[in-house]
Amino acid sequence: MLENLGKSVVLTGSMIPLEEPVSDAKRNLLVSMMVTAHLNITEVMIFFNTKLIRGNRARKADLWNISAIESSNMEPLAIMGVGIHVHLKNLLHPPIHQFHVHTNLFTSIIVLHITPCFCFTFLQHIAFTWKQYLSEAPAIVLLLYGSGNGPVTTTPFVEIVQTCINNGCTIVIMTQCHIGSVDLTQYEAGRVLSKLGVIDGKDMTVEACVTKLSYLMGHNIRGQKLKYVMETNLRGELSRRSIVSYTGYALGRSGYLTKL
Repeated sequence: MLENLGKSVVLTGSMIPLEEPVSDAKRNLLVSMMVTAHLNITEVMIFFNTKLIRGNRARKADLWNISAIESSNMEPLAIMGVGIHVHLKNLLHPPIHQFHVHTNLFTSIIVLHITPCFCFTFLQHIAFTWKQYLSEAPAIVLLLYGSGNGPVTTTPFVEIVQTCINNGCTIVIMTQCHIGSVDLTQYEAGRVLSKLGVIDGKDMTVEACVTKLSYLMGHNIRGQKLKYVMETNLRGELSRRSIVSYTGYALGRSGYLTKL
């Protein structure tokens, strides 16, 4: 939403309320103020405990530990110890264009976490009935197993995804894993889905994926252009370098053991 942001925006909080004698709130707040006052990091961030994390890489991972926020696929922007150690190579370049706030966001986005007991006729129902409730086809984010794997032999999964696409729905494939990236070349399901034209969510968090979809589709970006931009790093939300696959399919029919 905050395009060409030229200031530091730091979000923080605490795991223990401020009125408690051993609360982490005061330290988190003071360090956040220090960051905004002294570090020229022009993006939205979260500071918690000792880590300054890029906002679109963060997720809450622990309900008990005061280090509740993590960034699984990217190291923190900075670490707080007796001083602040900033990882300069991870920082975004300051903007050169005028600041602009975007409020026209696309909100018809559905996130589905696929499980062994998932009823795929529900997904088919969305494809056939969305016109009764929405003015435009929704975007559907599917959280699949591992690197983007799904059932291809025991359910009509692929056929239903194709039906969704034929009925105008945008499909994004994400991984259920917190560490690692989607790689649609690893398994049969991924390769089939890739041929259908689904969007590869790579190593984005689900929250970053949904926000990016909302922003881009709110600007009327659709089709192949949407796929290209979704799979392109815009604000540090995904890793530029894709993961290297060591499966037999990546190294040829003989597999990686032969190569080794």
